[in-house]
Amino acid sequence: MHSIRWRAALSQQWLRPAFSWTGTIDVTPHRFLTTTQDERSDEKRASALVAPKRPLNILFFGSSAIAIPVLDALKEAQAASAPTTLAKGYPLVGELEVVCPPAKRTREKKATILDYAESSKLPVHTLPPKMDFRMTNYTMPTMSSSGNTFDLGVVISFGYFIRPDMIDAMPMGMINAHGSLLPKFRGASPIQHAILHGEKTTGITVTTIHPKVIDLGRVLDQSEIPIHPDATYATLVDELGEVARKSVIDVLANWDEKYTQSKDQADLLQNTASLPNHLRHAGKILSHGPLARAMWSQKTAKQIYDNWRALAGFVPFYTYFKPRPVDDLPEGVKPPPASLMRQQRMILREAVGYALPGSRSLLQYSPHQLDENAIPDSTTPGKIEVDNLFKVDRAPNGVIRVRCRDGVDVLFTAVQFEGDKVMDTVKFGTWLKTNRILDPYVHDEPEPTTQA
Repeated sequence: MHSIRWRAALSQQWLRPAFSWTGTIDVTPHRFLTTTQDERSDEKRASALVAPKRPLNILFFGSSAIAIPVLDALKEAQAASAPTTLAKGYPLVGELEVVCPPAKRTREKKATILDYAESSKLPVHTLPPKMDFRMTNYTMPTMSSSGNTFDLGVVISFGYFIRPDMIDAMPMGMINAHGSLLPKFRGASPIQHAILHGEKTTGITVTTIHPKVIDLGRVLDQSEIPIHPDATYATLVDELGEVARKSVIDVLANWDEKYTQSKDQADLLQNTASLPNHLRHAGKILSHGPLARAMWSQKTAKQIYDNWRALAGFVPFYTYFKPRPVDDLPEGVKPPPASLMRQQRMILREAVGYALPGSRSLLQYSPHQLDENAIPDSTTPGKIEVDNLFKVDRAPNGVIRVRCRDGVDVLFTAVQFEGDKVMDTVKFGTWLKTNRILDPYVHDEPEPTTQA
């Protein structure tokens, strides 16, 4: 029988009503404290609030590069000399093992969690190659050394749904380090969406793991950092990885305080209904999806540049290159080879910002939303110009200008036709001259295929 005194003492501190988000969703807090049919004893409920006075045995779940600093911090915390400890004379972390996808599931070229774990001699439990998103029939591993259960699960950028029974397998439950300032940008791609939507700040939120809804757990810790105007996905991952490293260790080292003072996400906003829809969910970004393609005729230069920054180091940002034919060629100039007049997929490798046509300085600000009244009549979205006179620190050899919907140019310094080598500004300009391409253009959409 559940203790009435225990439940009453916690009701005001932990229970929160469901609130409207993108619809009516269940935001019931952690199961230890609110599940009416929980089979756990009162002692097990209370134990979740108090960390054991010994090193924590941790099972780590992760896949991508942002998780490596956190795993590295946990590995360092196994040392008896670790500066942060649960109790005097004990290291913070005892047993540490890793659950991660097999190598081929990893998208990034840089070192992965699997690489780090193997090089650090940590026990690794790789998921089966065809494991489904909900990890159906997956059996939680126990400690390799003793067969005992782990105290706590630590999750960061894992990519799978953690089932309620997996959370229940841990006496202290499981926590997640999420790459946004929750409740903003719940979902698979929070870092990319923060850049895409022109956010000025982002951060790491450490939460408990909700048994039913992804990224809806109680907030244990939240750390905020500014987003530099030229930050890319790759640079922000590095910054957030270090933030997550400190935040997770802080939560573990101060577990009792962090857990008892945790907050419902509804409490982090004065009015949850005021949060715009586009800030509520950070859906998965696909390599051939709409966000991976430049839409010159629909977006401002700032939007295009932010789009490139959000994907740089994640998936290629691409467009479709096809020159416009020139009717009146200069005398003695032959037309371009017919093969180059066909549409080609072009990857936009490096960008430095945006500028007004003819200007030799970067714009510091451009409206994120399109102002139809400010569009010049001469705007020709997709028009390409090689400008060897525009030079900044990140573009010492000039830039490749591409006109956008608002009449402002996005500035690139490297492009690549699919299957070919990367060309910087000088090489691309030479390529255009060599092939007699006088009117280069890029396009929003691929050409329709014709049936024979």
